[in-house]
Amino acid sequence: MDPSAIVFGSSACVLGVAIALQNGLPLARAKASQRWPTTIGRVRSAQIESYGASLWRTTYAGCAPSVGFEYTLDGRQFERRAFVGNGSGKFDDAQAMLRRYHTGQQVSVRYDPSHPARAVMDGEYVGGSEVLTFFGCILCAVGALMIVSSLRL
Repeated sequence: MDPSAIVFGSSACVLGVAIALQNGLPLARAKASQRWPTTIGRVRSAQIESYGASLWRTTYAGCAPSVGFEYTLDGRQFERRAFVGNGSGKFDDAQAMLRRYHTGQQVSVRYDPSHPARAVMDGEYVGGSEVLTFFGCILCAVGALMIVSSLRL
């Protein structure tokens, strides 16, 4: 039994699962929302939101176009916020995207009939990547193989 292979294999499994979930869940939600019924909503606000993160002594900063919208179902009003655009994090891209949205503008909203407060606005940035989801699964499988092969020794 090789302890280092178990540590590296376990790390690869955990990292692989995290990458797969981080990228696969948004894609699965987006795919499910394509089957949801639609209603008309209204834009409440459109603004640029900035964000930042530090990783290994490097700071990453960016911004995203954010649109607040509301919709009404069976007399109940719901409010949500959606990130729109391509997720590039660039100010010019965010500004260009926000030019498409104005307060009071009608927008198409897809809502989950079993949970009407769960909704997406058409044009909402989904996030996630099929390639990274696949990579996460492969990384997890490689980690599992490392663990199994080290236990057989």
